[in-house]
Amino acid sequence: MKRYLIWGMLFASCTINQKLSGTYHANGIDYNDTLKLNKNGSFVLRVETTESKPTCTGQWQFLTKDTILLKCNPEGISEMISNTYISEREMKIVLLRDGKIKYKNMILIKAP
Repeated sequence: MKRYLIWGMLFASCTINQKLSGTYHANGIDYNDTLKLNKNGSFVLRVETTESKPTCTGQWQFLTKDTILLKCNPEGISEMISNTYISEREMKIVLLRDGKIKYKNMILIKAP
């Protein structure tokens, strides 16, 4: 019985990851944010402004049923002093309805 419960939880987790996986965008006059959530739990976050294009790659995981934690991978010193470094290494994403997520004060929409 315990084995079936574990397999059921793993299957549900994979199904949820497949539904969430994809590329999300938020565009404005002076910004273009992109978050790509992969099925394997990895992600790429790019926060593009007129002055810089910081990028973060790492792993994502659920904190609650509607909140995801993004954890950026460690970076080398050369990346840390460049304008491509995101100093915030852990970020919370809130899942909204209809293929939308909230990152900080922005709503990102899932690409078709």
